[in-house]
Amino acid sequence: MSTVEGKKQEKRRALLDAAYELFLERGAAKTSVEEITSRAKVGKGTFYLYFADKGAVTQALLARVSYQLLDDAVTACEHTAGLDSFPDKMIFVIDHIIEALRKDTLLLRFLERSFVWPGLDQIEASRDAEPLMRKLLNVVLTSPEMAGRTEREIYQRITALGSMCMSVCYTSVLEGKPDNIDNMKPILYDIIRRAELYREDISDELIFAAELVDVEVYADGACIGKIKEVLDYPGNSVYVVQGEREYLIPAVKEFILSTDLERNQMQVKLLKGMASDED
Repeated sequence: MSTVEGKKQEKRRALLDAAYELFLERGAAKTSVEEITSRAKVGKGTFYLYFADKGAVTQALLARVSYQLLDDAVTACEHTAGLDSFPDKMIFVIDHIIEALRKDTLLLRFLERSFVWPGLDQIEASRDAEPLMRKLLNVVLTSPEMAGRTEREIYQRITALGSMCMSVCYTSVLEGKPDNIDNMKPILYDIIRRAELYREDISDELIFAAELVDVEVYADGACIGKIKEVLDYPGNSVYVVQGEREYLIPAVKEFILSTDLERNQMQVKLLKGMASDED
């Protein structure tokens, strides 16, 4: 790395470090760009050389924090004996992250439900494009259940189950809802084991709930958000879709027009009243 490039990286890192400290102290909404640059000891103009706005800093920090938590968990998994199956490895990684967040609730509040997983497109871009993702895949590729599956299929499974667990972690640790995290863990980990055990028997019409987390939802050709949670009601499951607005969409054929997990998309029919802010 050249001296010039090294200095650029130092300034970007200083801005991220300053923003992270301030976000934890007072929250992102109450932190200004001026306060970030003052803490980082750089000019305001320098900020915009590296980030388009405060939102871009937030996204960069979410990725940095998430990647560090994931890297620590995968490293621990690599050095733990007796973890042979995919469910065992997945549960170990998720449990490691949950415990780290339980010990640092300020960090958990910052992350909210926005834990960032390395992008799927990086799998095909280059084997070295994202070292963390490669490290994670290498850990689970040796699991017997993964034989014959593509890296994309494996990674879809990892991120779907992981996103579901991170969403539950946030509400369970901070709010005790739907129950405290110690009571929710066995349920989450049973879902992970069942997802692998029964995956081959699931019909085309019955898609496992964990695989739907973070699927993009479209209505009349426009993306309305992503599925953030699947609620289990006596009548039908309900997909919680979060975008500019929040939607609660019953999982019935009348409203779910199509689901394409390979493209990570779902087509739906919206009716009045499905938006949570509508009467």
